[in-house]
Amino acid sequence: MQSRRSGLLIFGLMSFGALQYALLQGKKTHLQGREDRLIGLLNKNRAKGTPVPLSEQLRNYALVTHEGNLVHIHNLDGSLFFPAEGIGQDWALPVDDDCARPVFSSVVLNKQSVLVMCHMILLDGRIVRLHFGGSLEEEA
Repeated sequence: MQSRRSGLLIFGLMSFGALQYALLQGKKTHLQGREDRLIGLLNKNRAKGTPVPLSEQLRNYALVTHEGNLVHIHNLDGSLFFPAEGIGQDWALPVDDDCARPVFSSVVLNKQSVLVMCHMILLDGRIVRLHFGGSLEEEA
């Protein structure tokens, strides 16, 4: 009887771990999709010759995107490019990460676990660090 309980416990723990892994992979895919949509939108606007400034395009994207407040862009020197200075300063992120490829890390924002993706991209002719965040406590 004891070995059966141990087997069930091990099975339960393995199932829980596999589910957590699958959810984390899904969140990573979701964050990469948000990045793809943003870049696609900006490229489309540039191709159409949209007269709207880049800062406004980014602000509009953040307004209509779920968890749009979890989008930060830093210049390579660490200064904040988006959102405007004074907004979202409580989002303490490492801004010197080498994230030529997407790098994911977990942080706590406002007492909530958040998965953050850092990726260096070319934006408006310069390389920047794009940070997208998504809650780990709800599926977005």
